[in-house]
Amino acid sequence: MKGHTSLYRVLPTAEDVQPLLLGTARDIQPSQPIAWTRRFGPAKAKMLYTSLGDPLDVKQPAVRRLLLNAFEWALSP
Repeated sequence: MKGHTSLYRVLPTAEDVQPLLLGTARDIQPSQPIAWTRRFGPAKAKMLYTSLGDPLDVKQPAVRRLLLNAFEWALSP
């Protein structure tokens, strides 16, 4: 999949981050997580991060599926 959003440097992440999707760019090494989940705090609240947000990204079926799956995960008990 080709993204239209800028690739942000987010490494290092917390130890409990679960990367869902990695991105690469010529000038940024190593690959960076562009979507990840994490359980946070004493209540282990569900968190999702993604840097995908450009309208051209969101039009892609794979990105929409990622977001829908993430919402279902976040809302599940």
